[in-house]
Amino acid sequence: MDCRRSPRARKLRECRPMERPTRHASLRRRSLPQRRRGRTMTHPILEGIKCIVFDIDDTLYLERDYAKSGFEVVGEWVDRELRIGGFSEVAWQIFEAGTRQTIFNEALDALDINYDLDMIKKMVQIYRSHEPQIELLPDAADRLNQLAAHPANFQLAALTGGPLVCQKAKVRALELEETLNPIVYAQQWGPEFDKPHARAFEEIEKLTGFSGAECVYLADNPHKDFIAPTQLGWRTVRVRRQGGLHEAQPNITPVDLTLSMLSDLI
Repeated sequence: MDCRRSPRARKLRECRPMERPTRHASLRRRSLPQRRRGRTMTHPILEGIKCIVFDIDDTLYLERDYAKSGFEVVGEWVDRELRIGGFSEVAWQIFEAGTRQTIFNEALDALDINYDLDMIKKMVQIYRSHEPQIELLPDAADRLNQLAAHPANFQLAALTGGPLVCQKAKVRALELEETLNPIVYAQQWGPEFDKPHARAFEEIEKLTGFSGAECVYLADNPHKDFIAPTQLGWRTVRVRRQGGLHEAQPNITPVDLTLSMLSDLI
């Protein structure tokens, strides 16, 4: 994560928390609904599919909830160490206004707090390593539960990008290991293997024994999520959720299907 100097003396650009983030007492996940019995009804695009692979951020939960959780933990640190309150609220307002790369810097400026590189690094470290208060979206909880009730139909897996510490904390908070196996972290081989690199997708094929048109990837980011699976012959579904960070962005790599909720697919 590069922290670059801004034109202002001693004011340093913040490492982008949303791209290289991830807990503080985790919030209990929303209870999964009662499992349904009988045949699982699915969209025709799943015909012939053996392995359903889920992205995590803005696919199973809203990433903005992770950001808010992180701001609250950083705000507690600012309050405790600097005796200045209101940081999390200011940071959230800046986030809501559309800023991403300089949220910490702008919040510190707004609160008239002097800071240096070490402080920015500390805040980023707190943000990344916190235990997030996040939960599965209702349709995601329902559909994961429904699919898990019929294990013979599909193998369920996850493939997520971002710093390992962040993504593993999200998996714990959402209790995804109960229903998704394998869970592949694209950066487990290093940041250079994050999406759109194909390594993590090839690892899914290796671990599951399924490949090409037997696999489908459900994800949200049109810039990097669909390049590799398309090259490998997977089917692709863009989950374009209301409130998602990439909701307004157009498709770059063509996808087989676009939907706003998992309940539209399964």
